[in-house]
Amino acid sequence: MRIVFLVILFYTIAFPLSRGQSLSIDATIIDDQGKPIFGVNLDLIKEQNIAIQSQLTDSIGYAKFTNIAAGEYKLQIKYLGTQTIVKQISIQNFNILLGNITLLPDTKLLKEVVIKDKKPLGSIKNDTVQFDANSFKMMNDATADQLVEKMPSINKENGTLKAQGDEVKQILVDGKPFFGNDPNLSLRNLPAELIDKVQIFDQLSEQSQFTGINDGNTVKTINIVTKNGMNNGQFGKLYAGYGVHDKYQIGTNLNFFDGNRRVSLIGMSNNVNIQNFAVDDILGAMGNSNNSRNRSNSGNPTNPRREGRGPGNGINDFLVPQSGGIAKTNAVGINYTDKLGSKIELNLSYFYNLTSNNIENDLDRTYLTSGFLDQHYFESTNSKPKNVNHRLNGRVEYKMDSFNTLIFRPRITIQLNKSGVTSESGTYLNDILTNHSLNTNNSDIRGSNISNSLLFRHRFAKIGRSVSIDLNHNIAPKTEDLEQNSVTTYETKNKLFIDTISQRSDNAISKWSLSSNIEYTEPITLEHSVVLNYKMSYQEDETDLSTYDISLDGLYGEQFNSTLSNHFTSNSKSHQVGLGYQFNREQKLNLSSRIHWQTSKLLNQQYIPIQNDNNKIFNNILPSLFLRYTPTRTKSFNLHYRSTTQLPTINQLQNVLNNSNPVQLSIGNPNLKQALNHNFNIRYSSSNANSSMIYLMLGGTITQNYISNHLYIRSRNHPIFNIIDLPIGSQLSIPENYGISKQYRAFCSYSFPIPKIKCNLSLDASYIYSKAPSLVDSLINRSTQNNTSLGISLSSNINQKIDFNIQFRPSYNNYTSKNIEDNYFYFENKVRFAWQFYNSLIIRMDLNSKSTQSLTDRPDQTIWLFNLAFGKKIFKNERGEIAIGVNDLFNQNINILQSVSDYYVEDSRTNSLQRFLMISFTYNIRNYNSGKKATQNNTMDQDRMRRWDERRN
Repeated sequence: MRIVFLVILFYTIAFPLSRGQSLSIDATIIDDQGKPIFGVNLDLIKEQNIAIQSQLTDSIGYAKFTNIAAGEYKLQIKYLGTQTIVKQISIQNFNILLGNITLLPDTKLLKEVVIKDKKPLGSIKNDTVQFDANSFKMMNDATADQLVEKMPSINKENGTLKAQGDEVKQILVDGKPFFGNDPNLSLRNLPAELIDKVQIFDQLSEQSQFTGINDGNTVKTINIVTKNGMNNGQFGKLYAGYGVHDKYQIGTNLNFFDGNRRVSLIGMSNNVNIQNFAVDDILGAMGNSNNSRNRSNSGNPTNPRREGRGPGNGINDFLVPQSGGIAKTNAVGINYTDKLGSKIELNLSYFYNLTSNNIENDLDRTYLTSGFLDQHYFESTNSKPKNVNHRLNGRVEYKMDSFNTLIFRPRITIQLNKSGVTSESGTYLNDILTNHSLNTNNSDIRGSNISNSLLFRHRFAKIGRSVSIDLNHNIAPKTEDLEQNSVTTYETKNKLFIDTISQRSDNAISKWSLSSNIEYTEPITLEHSVVLNYKMSYQEDETDLSTYDISLDGLYGEQFNSTLSNHFTSNSKSHQVGLGYQFNREQKLNLSSRIHWQTSKLLNQQYIPIQNDNNKIFNNILPSLFLRYTPTRTKSFNLHYRSTTQLPTINQLQNVLNNSNPVQLSIGNPNLKQALNHNFNIRYSSSNANSSMIYLMLGGTITQNYISNHLYIRSRNHPIFNIIDLPIGSQLSIPENYGISKQYRAFCSYSFPIPKIKCNLSLDASYIYSKAPSLVDSLINRSTQNNTSLGISLSSNINQKIDFNIQFRPSYNNYTSKNIEDNYFYFENKVRFAWQFYNSLIIRMDLNSKSTQSLTDRPDQTIWLFNLAFGKKIFKNERGEIAIGVNDLFNQNINILQSVSDYYVEDSRTNSLQRFLMISFTYNIRNYNSGKKATQNNTMDQDRMRRWDERRN
């Protein structure tokens, strides 16, 4: 009886509770092709046709009603252009899973409707800002880089492409890599008429794209979405030009798109200082001028323009950077993308670049102490480097089955560099010459960098459960054959001392590393998940520098110099264990947080000139947080924070004297500690109903154990000169950990169309504050830098016959340290104008003015760079153009760099290409809609597509 009573009591209480419990209804809306539909309106209706809840489908067509009481309901589904669906739903004790609901097109004929509205410049989609290319009218022969420069928050600064205040690191075409990691190269070889959409976002790492949990390894990326029906065929251009003084250029870019197979070829040869594919055409180039001032807190007293003796400078040894002087360049490249069957996607790119340069540089540096000018350094340098560079990049994705994927990413770089540098320098102390040096450095450098990355991803049957393993390997051997001959005269207390150096050095450098990262994700619910990960890395750097003194009289031959030789190894091991959590409510809120415990061990071993071991262990807790909140379809808020560590380089660790400049010496410090970086940024984007767009960003970096250069100047008394004997006027630099450096950044932009004049106006403002410590002798210095700039850009949106972009960018700069204060205004104006008028005639003009207005005693400078060309369109469909143009019409192209550091102010002038006349011919190839059927472009990101497939299956 007791049991019967309890059973009756249980059902008496449980049944009413079950009637009142919170239930749910979910559904996925698809079209008649089986694809998800975004933004479908669903109304849940109770009595008297009153909607008690409304939902919109997300990017995978999914919608869910929650907190529903049991009862009878109607579900009404409405979407423009489709038939309205009404479903009767009875919900009792269980949640309702409706599965896929198909919306069919509405075939009713409507009367003509005319809708007048401003076409929006762009839209916000979660963390992506998207611009419609049709909102920006361009000329028929315009390129992608000309198009994106007219878009809000995108601009170029000294050849560097920036978006939303950050440097763009990668360009994708329909979500696939295009010509490696060179953004300017990718954009310059795509015609603007091919583009449908331009998307800006921070791309996650391959591992994060799979797990859906942000690990902080993001790069600013622009994705070019091509137009359907135009992404198949052949397009590109051929061009050639010849001018006075035997100036010439010839080149091509050809693209063959055929379904998933895409082949792009590029090539060029010129002697007009176009050193890479990332430079504008000659008729639109601004040369290599730079009339701005640069503020540096590094305090590095060595001249970066000189070929040094020290070991490699990292990635810069394996690139072809734009340099000063006048260059002759030959280069070719190929990019290949294809899908082999249903399982393999392939992307390969190869570059070859041969550059011969002639660089002449004059440098004037003034060192300051307590506001007094007490030391001057002058240098005149001539160098003729010849650089050969090969680069191969690849990505192969193999979908083994529906649960397993393998991604292989190889990269090979080979560089050969020969250079001869001659320099003459002098140091004045209180207007008295203390030293004079004639120096010759010859170098023959051969290096390679081979890296491989293998990523295995496995998805379990349970949605959201996954495991991924990322393995990375890198090897970078390098050899240097160096020769130095110098004669330096020192004058001390009316006595002359002559120091002669004749040396040869052989330097063998090897670097290899191995790292792995294992991540496991486990869903708690559909919205909550956790991630566990373990990272391991090992890196070994070794340099073996042998220096030989060469007898001037030839009697003693070569003698080993142990003081200037060095055999040094640096090994680092790191282990990291992490736990992460993610909350994801699609189209509303995404939160990822992680915390890592990391232990690192640094082992330095020196064998020559003395035996020395130095071991260090570092333990850190590294948190990170990533938040995306999308309150509406047109607004997005993002918050990022990440902490990372950075070990010192082998160049900073090895304590061997570098005397490539006999009067400005440097030496490493094996006692350096790792630096700890804290990076954060807050971003807000909004696309408004009046077609305007707003973007706001606030960010910064705080570095603990900041590595600064400690500068010792021999003109003063310091105990270190009792250990290291240097003549008066000489300097010594040693890196040291000291204090905390800070940098804060703010950026905002506001863009809107002006229909009356058919133009778009963009306004932006930015502010950068930097503070970093440094040391001069025994004095501590904390320098601060403030940079405030405004930007105004007016771009045409009239028609395809006229195109212009006018930019005005003033800035105020302030630099303050214990010894130096510098204030100045910098104005940069750009005008790009092209007009096609009577009988297919065309005029092109580029005007760039740069002006520095100093508020201190430094001289003001203003230059005007004006390029002008007249041409005529020829051939059918105006595919050809013949033109005559003048580069630097006013002959003012000068390469002047004014820089300020904690220790000195400096003026540097480098030779540059000036005025010349050239006749050019260009033929544009535009053969679209040929080959295979055009592919449909789906702009949803890979993570959302993966979740869509999981739910559909």
